[in-house]
Amino acid sequence: REHLYRKNYSKFQCQRCKRNFESRLALDSHAECHLACAPRARRPEDGFTFEIYEALHSKKKAFHGQTEEEK
Repeated sequence: REHLYRKNYSKFQCQRCKRNFESRLALDSHAECHLACAPRARRPEDGFTFEIYEALHSKKKAFHGQTEEEK
């Protein structure tokens, strides 16, 4: 899972153009620009969304003998 977080998740991504930013400040500056960025559909190389990040992060580790409900 750590590989997924490092390589496929960007904490600061424009929801409109899918560009990644290093900080919240940089993303906010981009969002406040007078010229709006061009909307673009999400592609696999854009990484995954915050919702998917939360779902992956909240899953418990599986241990031998656990039922599906316990996982």
